[in-house]
Amino acid sequence: KALLICVANHRFTTLRLLLNRFEYDRLFRTGSHAQPAAGTKLRRHGVGCPPPAMFLIRESFEEDVDQILEVAHHLDSVNLPASRGHIERILALSAASFNESIPTVEREYLFVLEDLATRRAIGTSMIHAQHGTRRSPHVFLQVLKEERYSETLDRYLVHQCLRLAYNYDGPTEIGGLILLPEYRRHKESLGKLLSYARFLFIAMHRILFRDQVISELMPPL
Repeated sequence: KALLICVANHRFTTLRLLLNRFEYDRLFRTGSHAQPAAGTKLRRHGVGCPPPAMFLIRESFEEDVDQILEVAHHLDSVNLPASRGHIERILALSAASFNESIPTVEREYLFVLEDLATRRAIGTSMIHAQHGTRRSPHVFLQVLKEERYSETLDRYLVHQCLRLAYNYDGPTEIGGLILLPEYRRHKESLGKLLSYARFLFIAMHRILFRDQVISELMPPL
């Protein structure tokens, strides 16, 4: 089961489970998205006014490769490198994760923010179910204090140092958050929604994820 969120008029207008790919195609790739889904309440827009902008946060599909590659070029991060081969492998892994066909610790979920007016992928975000396994440990630096005392000089010193460490039973990691520049500072706060959707997905499938969630921030280059 995957997350499906529609956003319009400064609020969530639809929040439901996307049970299968067929339903997505029926709702959003046949033109039927022009009509709100059953039970959806939208504020009425005036005569002559354009309909509200609609955005969709959904799971990634393998045919999204070209559009996601375009998005990845804006950051070229470790989690989402601007390389077609890497993107294809990430999409295949994400599909297997949503289909629950691989072990939980190997799952990596890639979400896509789609502008329904243009049918364009405009942003991404990711969840790594477990960052740090026996096959691929989580590598990090511990900040420690090291104490030294010289009896000859009668000097006591405390040094702050870094120590390389490994975690083979690591936490859940969130990453891969990218939004195309022209959609940043949007009135719908699209970047914030795209980020928060990951936590909603974790809450919906709590048993799949660890108690600790981390994010490794990329420094400006």
